[in-house]
Amino acid sequence: MTLNQLIQPCIDIYHQGGITVIPLAILSVVGFAIFLQKTFNIFRRIATSQSSIKNNLPTSFTSKSNYYKIFISNCIKTKTPSDNFIKDTQNELNQLQNDLWIIELIIQLAPILGILGTIIGVMQSIQGVDLSQEQGMKVVSKGFSKALITSIYGLSLACIFQLIYSSLQANIQSTQNNFLRLYHEILKWETKQNESL
Repeated sequence: MTLNQLIQPCIDIYHQGGITVIPLAILSVVGFAIFLQKTFNIFRRIATSQSSIKNNLPTSFTSKSNYYKIFISNCIKTKTPSDNFIKDTQNELNQLQNDLWIIELIIQLAPILGILGTIIGVMQSIQGVDLSQEQGMKVVSKGFSKALITSIYGLSLACIFQLIYSSLQANIQSTQNNFLRLYHEILKWETKQNESL
């Protein structure tokens, strides 16, 4: 397969949708790059946690996941486990939420750019056409169909990234809920440790 054969579909889409397809394409590349980076980081953290944890935690902790055990293990070695747990988990949540604003921006911009492309396409199709002739109506109807392509691209892009954003947010919310549950367990463990002194 040659380079021209790879690029030709992109050129065809540009010809169908016009100039607003370019920012839509840029948004999609940036959004998918962020999604891949977030997914890779989640799987990397899970894989790293499985190789670096030792099962020497007190039995009072209910977490089965090595990902969470790392946070427990790191904080119970310190003088103030609950404070360290809060700092560590807050840093983790900040890293998980980093760059999600870009996906939110894509969700908002994609339909707007699609509609803008439609308006530009409609204006170009109507401009300079004599509607009194039969040929003029064919030109306008062809122009309308081309103009609507950018709206389809923009709305499709927004839907795809809304699904991606929702799944990432659900993952972050689940992680946050688990951290909160573990925080309460650490507080109980810390209280017992202080009482035994």
